Amino acid sequence: MKKITAALGIKNEEWIIDRTLSALDIICDKIIIVDDHSTDKTEDICRSYDKVEWHQTREHEWKVRDDGYQKMIAIDALHKHNPDYVLFL
Repeated sequence: MKKITAALGIKNEEWIIDRTLSALDIICDKIIIVDDHSTDKTEDICRSYDKVEWHQTREHEWKVRDDGYQKMIAIDALHKHNPDYVLFL
C-alpha cells in the first residue's frame, strides 16, 4: 500500500483544524503540522491525533511573511517518513 503524508502550515486554526485532521486521518499515514506560534487551542487539538507530528517555526516579526520557512520545515520532516505521496495544504 502507498504511504501518504500530509503537510500543513498553520496558525490559529482552532475553528477548522479538527475537521481537517479528521478527514486527513482517514487517508494519511502521517500528518506533519508546522505551526506559526498559534495562540488558540490549535496545538492541543493537533496533538490529540496520533498521526500528527508537531513542528513550530522560529520566532519572527508578525508583519513579515515566513511561509517559505514553514514549507522548509515540512520538507525536512518528510524525509524521515519516506512517503510515496505528499499532500501539501
